[in-house]
Amino acid sequence: MLRIGVIGCGYWGKNHVRVLIERGSLAGVCDADPAAVASFRRTYPGVAVYSLDEMLDHESVDAVVISTPEPSHYDLAEQALRAGKHVLVEKPMTQSYAQARRLVRLADACRLLLTTGHQMVHHNAVRTMLRSISSGAIGDVTTVRTRRHRGRSYATSHVHWCLGPHDIAVILAVAGGRMPRRLRAIGQATKGLSQEVDIRMEFGDGAGLKTTSTMIWDYPVKEHKIVVNGTTGTFVFDDGQPWSKKLKFYPTDSDVGAARFSLTGTPDASDGGFFIPCCEEEPLKSEHSAFAKSIASYGDGSVESCAPDDLGADVVCLLELVHESLESDGSWRLVDEYLDFNQLDEDVRVGTGL
Repeated sequence: MLRIGVIGCGYWGKNHVRVLIERGSLAGVCDADPAAVASFRRTYPGVAVYSLDEMLDHESVDAVVISTPEPSHYDLAEQALRAGKHVLVEKPMTQSYAQARRLVRLADACRLLLTTGHQMVHHNAVRTMLRSISSGAIGDVTTVRTRRHRGRSYATSHVHWCLGPHDIAVILAVAGGRMPRRLRAIGQATKGLSQEVDIRMEFGDGAGLKTTSTMIWDYPVKEHKIVVNGTTGTFVFDDGQPWSKKLKFYPTDSDVGAARFSLTGTPDASDGGFFIPCCEEEPLKSEHSAFAKSIASYGDGSVESCAPDDLGADVVCLLELVHESLESDGSWRLVDEYLDFNQLDEDVRVGTGL
């Protein structure tokens, strides 16, 4: 039986704890905040509470979930990997692309699984959409538009660093893992923290895939929508709808595959679309199922069931470029140029030349 420890049992960590208890996989928890530990003990009096060193030294702990504030992700993930534990770290993986790349290399050297909690790529409606796109259901993808409104503000976080990873990860999945050629971002900030951000990304030249993402902290209505347009149809994902209506397919007049969805989907006479059935499951539970499956199969090359570690690093790379663009009045940032620069050995120092 796989045994997983949770580092950080506060705001989001407690959800990991709940899911792991339901799966029978929780090995124990640790948290540096005494108040969080006291609250946890009251809710789950029978669960073991360890110090960080105790958890990482414990031979029965196979893997850890890191659900702590972002600044601690890198150090904790590094310690866990060096202790021989598989790691699921909450998004964003780290606060810099350089840190993310170091973790990816370390996990590879240790032959351990490192993955980031990009929960939306495990959402069953999103997974159904991605599989359909891969099978050619909407032809060539031309545009992706995402909107995410949180409904409340967080005084300590940039909106793009907190909400951005969700949709950027889905966009990269839609693009088949390809990175965009360039991006730019504009937004509004309060007290030095972004509150509303629009991100535009372009994949390739000319008629290549183009994406637009809007994220807002303080908004009267909580909303999360993803619209994927293709040459022969459109998918609309609306997480605010009940499961029977979260995913919708709109065929174009020329779409020869419309009959396929009319057989499995529920037609909506009001607009000609089809609601596509999806297996109802909490995305965090799907994420943990994928994590456990990937650990079990790790080493035989079949770890595609879990978000790969390079996805977490790629998302951090794009978030850094978004931040740079915001600080330079929305100027375009070339992704390949940034990646090439960061591929330089970390011990190399670039001089000014002669």
